[in-house]
Amino acid sequence: MPIVKTIKNNSIGLIALAMLCLGEASKYKSKHRQFSLGSSDPRIITIFLCLLKRFPEYKAEKIRCTVQCRVDQDIEFLEEYWRRITRVPKNLFYSTKIDPITRGKPTKNKDYKGVLVIDYSDRKMQQKIESIADLVYNLLKLEGP
Repeated sequence: MPIVKTIKNNSIGLIALAMLCLGEASKYKSKHRQFSLGSSDPRIITIFLCLLKRFPEYKAEKIRCTVQCRVDQDIEFLEEYWRRITRVPKNLFYSTKIDPITRGKPTKNKDYKGVLVIDYSDRKMQQKIESIADLVYNLLKLEGP
């Protein structure tokens, strides 16, 4: 528990966000103004949003969410589920994307709630996050595996 409580330290939270983004988020691409993280795991989505809010530059209006699901799933239920998880207002959600290749293939895992993709439109913030990840990597690579 003492280790877990250190996440409240802003610097540690930003390192945790950088590591999460290194593994899970989209990487820098010059043609995009946003970076994205998508997951079917509500814990990853919650951690991402909570840590993102640690940045002084964070602005909630820069978030957009997209639910991605299978043809046979209840879209309204999934949209409400992800809005409840994220606490992001409905007006910041794009239209749900349904995967057409799932047509005629029933969802076997009844607990599957689709994927939520979060776009955050701030290239400078993405670059800062990626810089933190690079700095951690460069520091640790000096120690060797």
